[in-house]
Amino acid sequence: MPVWFFWHDGRALVFSRPDAVKVEHVRRGSPVLVHLESGRFGNDVVVLTGTAQISSRSAAEVITEFRDAYESKYAEAITDYGMSLDAISEMFNTPIVFTPERLMAW
Repeated sequence: MPVWFFWHDGRALVFSRPDAVKVEHVRRGSPVLVHLESGRFGNDVVVLTGTAQISSRSAAEVITEFRDAYESKYAEAITDYGMSLDAISEMFNTPIVFTPERLMAW
């Protein structure tokens, strides 16, 4: 499932709805895989494995810290979504912090 994410200090920050299945899986300690589209036509595959935790900070707190960079990265998508970044962070208010441990690429 496509998700918006932001890299910071070697970790990916992902914002999710609190009732999403992925949030429940992270809370239970399930292993995490992140597949990234790569290459000019998206045909290069990058898979990261690692761990994830639910942040103790709210999405609004995290967004405040990285707002300019996040809005710059997702400006077009935010416009297409038809909601302000504040409204999006209220809906997707559960930050997941993914720490990669292994990388596979081909």
